[in-house]
Amino acid sequence: MAERWESLFDRAATYEVDVTAVRDALAEVRGE
Repeated sequence: MAERWESLFDRAATYEVDVTAVRDALAEVRGE
């Protein structure tokens, strides 16, 4: 059970990083 939660948190952390990377890329494209 604990492993399942750890996996879920790892995925959430990875998703947060991906979202930040995408926002940064969009900001660069828009010239902000």
